[in-house]
Amino acid sequence: SSGINAEYGVHILKRAPSSYTLLWVSSCLMRLIQRERLFVVTEKKLEIRNLCLNYLANQPNELYITQNLTRLLVKVVKLGWFETVNEDYVFRQTVDDVQVFLKRDVPSCAVGIYILSCLIDEINESSTVRSLVRQRKIVSSFRDESLKSLFTLGLTSVKQLPVTTVNNDPGSAKLMDNVLQLLLACLT
Repeated sequence: SSGINAEYGVHILKRAPSSYTLLWVSSCLMRLIQRERLFVVTEKKLEIRNLCLNYLANQPNELYITQNLTRLLVKVVKLGWFETVNEDYVFRQTVDDVQVFLKRDVPSCAVGIYILSCLIDEINESSTVRSLVRQRKIVSSFRDESLKSLFTLGLTSVKQLPVTTVNNDPGSAKLMDNVLQLLLACLT
C-alpha cells in the first residue's frame, strides 16, 4: 500500500494545479517518506527528487512552497544517500545538480543556495535516520565529498556580491542572507 501511496503522490505532484495542492502533496510525501522510508523504492525517491528540483528551478513559487519542496528534496536526498542506480550514487549528484541554479538570475541563485544550506542542515540532523551508525556514515561521506566545496562556494559568493548591490536590491539581500546561512551551516 505504501508503494501505491508514493505512486499516487508522485502522480499528483506532477500535475499539481495550484500552489496549495503542491503544498499538500509535498507534505504528504514527506510524511510518507519519513514513516515508511524502507518501503519507498529508490526509483520513486529519485523521481520525487527530480520533480522537486524541476519545480524549484522552473516554477516561480511562493516562499512556503519553496521551503516545503526543499524540505522534501533534502529528506529524500539524505535517505537515498547510499542508494545506487546502475552503480551510480544518484542522490549525491544533487549538489552538482543544484549548481545549475547558481548560474542563473539572482532569485534562482538564492533558491540554489537555500537548497544547499538546507541539505547541510538535514544531513547533520539525526532525527530522520533510525540508526546512529548510518547517520555517522552519511555525515562522514557528505563531509568528505561535498562540504569543503560548498564552503568554498559560499566564500566565493560573498566576495562576488558587492555591499552596494546588497543594500539596494532586495533579491541580492536575500541571496546574501542565504549565502551567510550556507556558510554558517558549513561551520556548525
